[in-house]
Amino acid sequence: MSEERTDWTYLTLSLDAEVLPGWFDIVQKLAARFVHRMMVIEKPEVWIVRVEIAPDKSQEFQQELAFAWELFAAQRKALGEWEQVTDA
Repeated sequence: MSEERTDWTYLTLSLDAEVLPGWFDIVQKLAARFVHRMMVIEKPEVWIVRVEIAPDKSQEFQQELAFAWELFAAQRKALGEWEQVTDA
């Protein structure tokens, strides 16, 4: 029998309503590749996403997330959907 991992890292992301559902879809796809467990709390103005991830995958996940955000933001700006892009 294998041992259950106990040293998870927890990351919490806040997703503003103006970037939903598009940004959440991207976060969810990335999470599927990296995280052990994900929880989402949906509020009208913001979605809170909490992920449970192995410590050795956390940095790579965050880098992939930052890169994906840059692409997402550039696409939204190119389409004229944002006057000013803020950090997610």
